[in-house]
Amino acid sequence: MRSQAMNNPPPSGHLALVKAKWKNSRVLGPKFRKKAKIVAAVSLLIALIGYFSFDHLLLLGLSLWVCRYDHSDLGIVAFDVSGRELGSAEFFRTWRPALIVRDSGGAPSFGIQHGVGPIRVALRRGEPSSFDILWPAPGFGKVLLRADNSGRGYRPAQDGSTIIELVPELADSRIRELRRWINEHSGGRIASSAASDHLQFAEAVMREIQREHEPRSRAALAYRALSAALNASEEEILAESRDSIRRNRQVAMRVTLVDPTGLPLVNKPVHIRQQRADFLFGAYHDRYDPETIHRMASAGLNYATLHLDWMRMEPRDGYFDFARLDEESEPRTLHELGFTLRGHAMVWFPDAWMPSWMEPKRGDCGAVRDALKQYIDAMVYRYGQQVQIWEVSNEGHAAWARWGLDGDAMTDVVRSAAAEVRRVAPESQTMVNLALPLGEDVSLKYYPLISQFSAGRINGSADDPYGWAERLVHAGVPYDLIGLQFYSGCWVAVTGGVQVPAIDLFRFATVLERYARLGKPIHISEIVAPSSNRAEPGASFWHAPANSATQADYLEGVFTIAYGNPHVSAINWWDFYDEHAFAESGGLFDREFSPKPSYLRLEELLASWRYEGDLRTDSHGIVSFNGPPGSYRFTSAVGGGLTSSSTHLAGDDHSTSVTLSGTSAKPGQVLLGRAATEPGTVSPRALRNSVDLRQ
Repeated sequence: MRSQAMNNPPPSGHLALVKAKWKNSRVLGPKFRKKAKIVAAVSLLIALIGYFSFDHLLLLGLSLWVCRYDHSDLGIVAFDVSGRELGSAEFFRTWRPALIVRDSGGAPSFGIQHGVGPIRVALRRGEPSSFDILWPAPGFGKVLLRADNSGRGYRPAQDGSTIIELVPELADSRIRELRRWINEHSGGRIASSAASDHLQFAEAVMREIQREHEPRSRAALAYRALSAALNASEEEILAESRDSIRRNRQVAMRVTLVDPTGLPLVNKPVHIRQQRADFLFGAYHDRYDPETIHRMASAGLNYATLHLDWMRMEPRDGYFDFARLDEESEPRTLHELGFTLRGHAMVWFPDAWMPSWMEPKRGDCGAVRDALKQYIDAMVYRYGQQVQIWEVSNEGHAAWARWGLDGDAMTDVVRSAAAEVRRVAPESQTMVNLALPLGEDVSLKYYPLISQFSAGRINGSADDPYGWAERLVHAGVPYDLIGLQFYSGCWVAVTGGVQVPAIDLFRFATVLERYARLGKPIHISEIVAPSSNRAEPGASFWHAPANSATQADYLEGVFTIAYGNPHVSAINWWDFYDEHAFAESGGLFDREFSPKPSYLRLEELLASWRYEGDLRTDSHGIVSFNGPPGSYRFTSAVGGGLTSSSTHLAGDDHSTSVTLSGTSAKPGQVLLGRAATEPGTVSPRALRNSVDLRQ
């Protein structure tokens, strides 16, 4: 939640000046006031004409631009939720900035809306294309939706006679995609009764559409089917994910407890508490101070990210500034407390984050590669004992992060970086981190002057993120993990502030499914949703204009889907606090450092997935239970006192022996709670939820 000062910012100097002039005008007589009103009215009229004329002029210009491509036009008939048929300019304003045309393999491809009057989208001639479009669905939000002609794509006739009705196509495409998903993942069995009800309703409405001949009525019915299908797909994926968590994240554990002499503890009560999961749950903050670390550990998080950008860490050639990171983020402390650390942005080349001394090397593959090798060696030498995961490419597919290198040169640099990390830190893992995994920016590279409009962030060299990851595999780059970044519906601090289109939970799951085809474990390296709404016209949102409740719901949804997906091994929220957050209002704590509902929801969710229980050993000293792989602590009575020991359990078929040989205490003196932040210690917070093991 934002402070009152943030909700009501003081007027800018310009606004204050305008107010002063208007106040002064009130004492200058009715003649002056009449003149001022006329001027204001004329100014407003000119502004409105300019606004609406701009879109028409732009679309006319795009008709000239698309002539340079071999294309065919797909005609579209679209109605808004009120039943009003949209012209080309209104359609353009509704979807902007996300109309993503895709080829038959799912990669972003050429596709440009152009012309005034009827809606036309230019597609590559003779090639099947589908498209994603940012579009409203009543009662659900304004999210990226797919139209794919039942999976076959659209291949417009050369004479431009191919016309589709947008909303019926969006509804039909989601219904069919959900049916395919259920058949492929559940053998045709729907996991959620609520999803079944919504899906049957959507299909019944679609049958009614087939009997309706008036396009406006068809669109009105299709909006109902679309909303029902969207709800069905989210309910289904969440039900499947929860079932997968029960089946795949809970494994059989069999542990033999023995005393310090090696004798089994027969028929003894034992308290079992999972201390840490093997699955990584994280949150990013630029400064992991002690209070932040404590809050993360209390919530059950075990994954932290160190920002090792080149400008910060090597501000001068050969001079490395470790002191700032060591002081602000305490990597040694994080490591000692059991956090897995990722070295982020080590191989990342955006203009704003590159040291000035690298400017002469811009675009020089060999010079960049050599300088990077020196930088990697320094980072691994300093933090190799704490960092387990190193990014060898962050956003290397994007035009904004290539430092003048083309695709081949960038591939060579990444190959060299990955090989160097493998050489100096052979026990660590390497990651290729991908931004905008749906290719939201790539689809815009075909528009004229896009580099100028985007301040250089998008140009013709931008690669599809999936294609980039696949290219690195084929080039023999030795990387272990794929990182995916999602900023659903967020306003981010880029080129004055842009909004990333929101995606629904089912679409999130389908993106994970696509990237799993690369055969590498997936880390959701950056994911966030906002907790406040900018109220911008046409803004994208999920379920409702962003608020603290939608943020908490979205967090629970994506964490559940990630944890239920066997291809995913980590998920990391970006950021921990609203203060200095990259995504506006995306933190788990507000600007006054109070926890939001999203933090409390995360705490509850992770606690529900951890194992804690009281059991009794059998006649052989064995306890058996089901729990997630990870580190566990066992506490029982030995020799008149309570003792504890910890071990890691992977859940294989073998029995693990645990010797309870920790520090003893008399019964009644020790209370152990699951919120303890270190093995064998109890925090004041833990005492409120402690377990008394007195006999």
